[in-house]
Amino acid sequence: INAEYGGAATAECNERSDCGGITYEPYSKKYTLRKGVELKNSPSNEISWMPAVSADDFYRVQIICDDITTVYVDGEQKTVAGTGVWNQMAALKVPASTST
Repeated sequence: INAEYGGAATAECNERSDCGGITYEPYSKKYTLRKGVELKNSPSNEISWMPAVSADDFYRVQIICDDITTVYVDGEQKTVAGTGVWNQMAALKVPASTST
């Protein structure tokens, strides 16, 4: 996933009251904003996430994917429960100081 475009989509979603999340479409390599907040299985391997909500200088990030997911925070790979199994919700806390 190209973090440059993903970061722009996330920033736009955070500024819009009608945005419930972001979806990455691997077949078109595009990011789209979602209205709904429910994460579902994708028959076309799309990856969706909801914008993080700040709490005590941390963001809670939730990811679900139809494949195995690798998570990086500031360029460092993180071990997150649920990312080694397809079709399972993974969640982690990311410091608010993390760069985009």
